[in-house]
Amino acid sequence: MEIKTFALVFTLLLLTAGTYAHEEDSFEAAGSLGWTIAEKKSGHDQLLAMTRIRQLAAINEGLNALAARDASACNWMNQITGPETLAKQINAFDANPAVKGVIEGAGMSVREYLLTLHAVSETAIVVHAAEQKISVSVIALPTNVAFYRQHRTEIERLLDGPHPC
Repeated sequence: MEIKTFALVFTLLLLTAGTYAHEEDSFEAAGSLGWTIAEKKSGHDQLLAMTRIRQLAAINEGLNALAARDASACNWMNQITGPETLAKQINAFDANPAVKGVIEGAGMSVREYLLTLHAVSETAIVVHAAEQKISVSVIALPTNVAFYRQHRTEIERLLDGPHPC
């Protein structure tokens, strides 16, 4: 995975800091910060599909175009940091009509975008950690891991775009 994909993955990790559960605790390891247990499970349970990956790629392209023409969008995107609950993140995105418009223009709601990004990120982390024989506390659905491995070249090609800001 190239640096650009890592930027996408770690951007989400910043957004959801403290939200990943150890496999042995399932989703019961709730901290005082970050996504709630139900939100973590909801993101974890998202099934990946190429339709969703293509939508994420379209959103990345749209955010890049938005950032190129509107410096305030870049400032806003650079200020999004966690840990926040999913509900608070959705509210923040909903409050920015330009960013929300890019997401909805690709056929996703803000909620779907964040949950799909969560699933892709945790799956990429698990796949790459396994290859490097690194232990991580992130878990991913076995179905998503198999999907990622099967479609890895296309997923990484689509999502390895530059960070918009």
